[in-house]
Amino acid sequence: MSTKHIYEIGDSDGNSFKISIVVPFIHSSGGSWRAIDKGFIRYISGKTNPWGNNTWNNDQNLQLLSSDETSGMQLDIYRDAFGLNDEGTGEVVQPWVLSLKPGKITWNLLE
Repeated sequence: MSTKHIYEIGDSDGNSFKISIVVPFIHSSGGSWRAIDKGFIRYISGKTNPWGNNTWNNDQNLQLLSSDETSGMQLDIYRDAFGLNDEGTGEVVQPWVLSLKPGKITWNLLE
C-alpha cells in the first residue's frame, strides 16, 4: 500500500516547483516521484530511496533518484515515527538543476 502526495520544492533564490511523490505506507523502498512543473530540474521522474539513522524515532530522509538511479535530490527527515512531516530542508546537486539553484532547498507538503 502506498500514498501519493504533492510537495513544493524551493531554493534560496525564491524559485519553486511542484513534484508528486508516491511513498509506501510503511518505511520501505518502492516509491517513485514525478515533476509536475517542468524546467527546474534535469529529470522528470524516477524512484525514491528512503533511508534513516536507525534511531528510536525512525527519522527518515528521502532520496529522489534519476532514471539511472543516481541520487540528486534529498528531502531531510521527510518522515518520522508519527508519519510524513509537513516541511523541511534538503539538498539538490549541481548536475540535476536547470533553473533551480544547487545546494540547500526547502520542501513543503501541500497535499
